[in-house]
Amino acid sequence: MKTLVQLAVIAVFLVTGTLVYCQQTQTAPAASGDSPLVRAAKKERERREKLKEAAKPAKSFTNQDIEEFKARNKDVESSTEEEATTEETPTLEETTTSTSNDLENEKKWRNRSHAAVERVKNAEEKIEKLQSDINALTQSFYAESDGVAQRGQIEAERNSRLNALEAAKQELETAKQAQEDLRDEARREGALPGWIEE
Repeated sequence: MKTLVQLAVIAVFLVTGTLVYCQQTQTAPAASGDSPLVRAAKKERERREKLKEAAKPAKSFTNQDIEEFKARNKDVESSTEEEATTEETPTLEETTTSTSNDLENEKKWRNRSHAAVERVKNAEEKIEKLQSDINALTQSFYAESDGVAQRGQIEAERNSRLNALEAAKQELETAKQAQEDLRDEARREGALPGWIEE
């Protein structure tokens, strides 16, 4: 009980000391006019005054200014038009040829992409079928009650399907890598993204 009273007295002294300190630090800068807020406001006011003094008046253009500009640049416009007409413009045959090349490229990339997607899809379907067969054989193996004769056959079939499953997984990885390589090749050769299936 005695220690509790001592702790309470110490707490009262600490709280009152903190309050007195806070009051002194808050009133001292305000009295001298040197608080951080006052200094920041003065700096900002000075900065704005400098900006006003240094600012250039904005140029406003009138219709007369525009007419003068056009008159000065008339020669430049006419020479630019002459250069534009003298440059070679693509003929109808050239644009038709480039369009047919684009169509051929698009068809080529779409066919290659479709083949790659089909290869991945077929590999995934094969894995799914083999996994289903393995699950059925495993269930048959444990459900078989006639003894060792049937279990040996089931186990041999299950093992062959497991080996086929591993080969199918390798084929799937190869197909996915080939599909990714095709995407990279298409990007390098400038094929449009819509030509390659995702």
